[in-house]
Amino acid sequence: MTIFEKPVLKGGISESINRRTKKGEPMKSIKFAERLKGLRQESCATQSQLADALRTTQRRISYLESGKVEPDLQLLWEIADFFDVSVDFLIGKTEM
Repeated sequence: MTIFEKPVLKGGISESINRRTKKGEPMKSIKFAERLKGLRQESCATQSQLADALRTTQRRISYLESGKVEPDLQLLWEIADFFDVSVDFLIGKTEM
């Protein structure tokens, strides 16, 4: 295999990427969604207020909190900075 060839995984796609829920949607990031919503509620902020602070939309915050979408790396860092927590805490890898 050369450096330009991609390794072929079982079924051609990594199983973690290919996992689906019963409705055919991508797997939800439950831990992140729960932590984001909890942090927002603890700070007594609305989704709109958080969205304004992070320069995004209320709809995106709603989708993040419900687990319908996952944040990109930049937004993940911004959320961690805003709430003064680690990225590891946000993604459920550590506790506070």
